[in-house]
Amino acid sequence: MMRFCVLSVVFLVTGSLSAQSPVGNNSRVLEVSPELSVQRVIPNNQGEYELSSGEKYFTSLVVKISGSDSFETSSMAAEGNSYLLEIDEHTDLDGELQSLPVIFDLPGQNAKLRLPNVTEPFSVYYISAGELPSSARTAGELKPLVTTPGSCEEPETIDQSEWRKGLSAPSYSRSYTETEHLIVHHSATSNSLTDYYNVVRNIYIYHTQVNGWSDIGYNYLVAPDGTIFKGRDPADGEQDLVLGAHFCGKNSTTMGVCMMGDYSTTEPKEEAISSLEALLTWKASKDILDVLGSTPHPLNGNLNTIAGHRQGCATQCPGEKVFEKLETIRQDVFANLQACNDPLVVSTVTFYPNPSEGDVLIELPEETELEAVDLITLSGQKQSIGLINEGLNGYRAVTSFLQPGVYVMMFKLKNELPQYKKIILR
Repeated sequence: MMRFCVLSVVFLVTGSLSAQSPVGNNSRVLEVSPELSVQRVIPNNQGEYELSSGEKYFTSLVVKISGSDSFETSSMAAEGNSYLLEIDEHTDLDGELQSLPVIFDLPGQNAKLRLPNVTEPFSVYYISAGELPSSARTAGELKPLVTTPGSCEEPETIDQSEWRKGLSAPSYSRSYTETEHLIVHHSATSNSLTDYYNVVRNIYIYHTQVNGWSDIGYNYLVAPDGTIFKGRDPADGEQDLVLGAHFCGKNSTTMGVCMMGDYSTTEPKEEAISSLEALLTWKASKDILDVLGSTPHPLNGNLNTIAGHRQGCATQCPGEKVFEKLETIRQDVFANLQACNDPLVVSTVTFYPNPSEGDVLIELPEETELEAVDLITLSGQKQSIGLINEGLNGYRAVTSFLQPGVYVMMFKLKNELPQYKKIILR
């Protein structure tokens, strides 16, 4: 079952390495770069292999096979822990299968691989993320404070200059995109991992040196303890606008956020959801996004503003336990926006009276066209209302049939982003 949030890639490690003639199970480990080595292995009848990186330490392992259609019953064991191998279903390797990286908290030199039903030579990729040039090994020791819920301020994050220390920076010509959709992923890495800096570093090397991408695919990554890491390096641009590589090959108009961990059957921690909501609240406020709405995307004609990876292509990402929370997340982000933008200001539209005991009158600037008006309850439910043309630049919104209460009125003017204003009906 596909669990990692990645797209179709072309494997760029040079073919000359995999073409080396292996010598039994212990063929020579060939260094591709300071962070990546490759070993070619001939299968045996037992399907059990003792892996060794030699003098070099590894922090994650990737397996690529041919002659089989799955990693079923395959596993990796190291440092007393065992991990199942999962297919990275978004790689395109002409009949070969590549596993997702198995990441370890502590560097090692030896591992045991169980790989039954594989009869053709296969490759093992040793990723060496190295140790941070810092005494802190876990995100919790350097964790920033998460922004208080209800704030529209940008939450604290770990910069690339911190988590990428000791690794080469990416060098390529960036592209940028305006945002219409906020795409949520999960990394499908083990939930037992605690060194979140190490997880991000390994994902970075996997994306860039194994998958051959220009940079890490996501704009942001959220650790289980709520720490937010900046992902793809924007160079001189903005972090939330740099074009990523995370949404099924169609990344324009999207920002990608990856929840670190595997949420297929495990509930995400409250701290992680709180940080995700803080990040999405800030972004939605900054770009005036309708977080309860949806707009067309090349992969989905009615894609939610806050959407899961699986809503674009065939993948289990962001895991069932995160995906089923997305509606609550949308409601929470909407409530946050109301709290930090109270009252919501509509600079180009005037309506009165407020509070209202009947219908609401709407005045528009000259030469503007009103496309839609919706009333939204504080629980996020949209209420359709009728509009009566009152003249050249005026309308009456029929609200007298609605129950008394507090609503948010959403105005959509032609060629403009939605605008919001709180209204009280008596």
